[in-house]
Formats: sequence, C-alpha cells, structure tokens
Amino acid sequence: MVDVSDPTNPTIAGSVDTPGEAVGVCVSGDHAYVGDQSAGLQVVDMSDPTNPTIVGSVDTPGAAYGVYVWGDYACVADRGSGLQVVDVSDPTNPTIAGSVDTPGDANGVYVSGDYAYMADGPSGLQVVDVSDPTNPTIAGSFGTDPN
Repeated sequence: MVDVSDPTNPTIAGSVDTPGEAVGVCVSGDHAYVGDQSAGLQVVDMSDPTNPTIVGSVDTPGAAYGVYVWGDYACVADRGSGLQVVDVSDPTNPTIAGSVDTPGDANGVYVSGDYAYMADGPSGLQVVDVSDPTNPTIAGSFGTDPN
C-alpha cells in the first residue's frame, strides 16, 4: 500500500506478501484483487492501509495476470487459460463462475458494459461477451501479429 497523498513523495503505508508473484491489481471498495500468477486471484482487505490482509483467494487454472472488477465479478486474464470470471460477491470466498479459453496468452483485461476486452498476446485483442458471467463467449477479435 502506497500513500500518494503527496504525489511528489509517495511512501509505503503497509504491505502484504502474496503467495505467488503479484502482477496485476484492481481496487474496488476496501478490497484489492491481485492477479498472483500461479497462486491465482488473491483478495486483500485494505480497510486498514497500514495492515492489509489477504481475506480470500481462488486458484485459477492458468497464471493470473490482469484483473478487472465490475459489480460482483472479477475478470482475470489467466495466460494460457483465457478469461476466468470470478464471483467476488463474498470477497472471503471467491469462486470461478465461468470461463472461456482464448487462442493466445491472456495478459490484460478491461470491462465495459457487457464486454471484456483482452490483450491476448500474439492473438491480439479478444472481445468477450460477459453479459452472462457463467457463460462468457468470444464475440470478436482483432489480430495484431504483423506476420
């Protein structure tokens, strides 16, 4: 946790060691949702920034990288396992609600409306319909590989 109240002099307010390698984070309310590679999704309670604590986790089948939280769900870009949609309505007990494999290596994700936009390595941009979080489907894609 970094105190940025003075942006010219950020300071560490508190920290927590996750079991994997934290590579992605999304904050929603008092919780940080951490893509923790082989350790899946970690949920950190940061209501006391000087003493953040892991309160929940769910192992994902791949390596959790990018995370985006919207409402009661977190989308996790899970490298070789595509998109994992995690129900985080109970942050102490997150569960995988749905998933869809993507053709590349999912690294990053952003959700707008009913769609998740995923950076999918050499497969470029994958657009995933998440209107039914239990059954996400690839709606479109745009290849960015120059070859």
